[in-house]
Amino acid sequence: MTLPPDILDALRRDWRPGAMYPSEIMWLYDQIVAHGLEVLIECGRQDGVSTRALGNLLRSHNVELISIDFDEDQQRLAKVRQSLAGLNVRCVSGDIHSQVPALLRANAGKRIGVLQDGPKGWEGLSTLLACAFNQDVALLAQHNLHVGHRSRTFFNLIVCNPPFLEYDPYAAEPQRERAAEIGDARYRESNRDVGHSSLGICSLNGALRPAVLENVTALDHSMGPWSSIRTRMSWEAGDFEHVAKLRRRQSHSWYRFKRR
Repeated sequence: MTLPPDILDALRRDWRPGAMYPSEIMWLYDQIVAHGLEVLIECGRQDGVSTRALGNLLRSHNVELISIDFDEDQQRLAKVRQSLAGLNVRCVSGDIHSQVPALLRANAGKRIGVLQDGPKGWEGLSTLLACAFNQDVALLAQHNLHVGHRSRTFFNLIVCNPPFLEYDPYAAEPQRERAAEIGDARYRESNRDVGHSSLGICSLNGALRPAVLENVTALDHSMGPWSSIRTRMSWEAGDFEHVAKLRRRQSHSWYRFKRR
């Protein structure tokens, strides 16, 4: 697929170290369209680089992008909102861990995807994987699952589709062509291994959902205090602050600081 010139230029111009690689964004875009999503909840926005790219790509697909961040810097938020003008993107301020279950409830009956690009490691997966138990959620994605991190290995074990771009034989070559079209932006960052992607994607389509949930349940003990099953049970009981409270309690524990 040839990218529209304005989106191609934006990906080249706006990419920053730490953001998803353009090839990862395009792979995620393909998955969003293939899963027929109506809502994408983005957890973590910062300067809105990935938000803007996804908003541009999804303009003709009638997908609402809801982007969450703490937004403690109001000047940054104002600049982000200005850059997103005209796109079907809504900025929500607050704690990701409490906003996600609230947004799932508010968008009940729609096909939803959840992209975790804020909290990392076990903390991020606690909220992300709790979403898998919601029947409206068809797609999950977690960024910064780097090689060598235990959370990447855990993600590999629970997902039933090729979880990373380089593992997908049907997508890897077309994405390499797209990356070449976009240019060498991904190689501008020296402190990240550019030989692999760190965006993990989990499909919950059809028979994949029960298989994923079986894997999550069987391996939940590996998450220690960040159990996604306990997170799900807390949401069902109306406690949307469970992971936020857990984060505060774990702030000085070995689970907070161990290699993710």
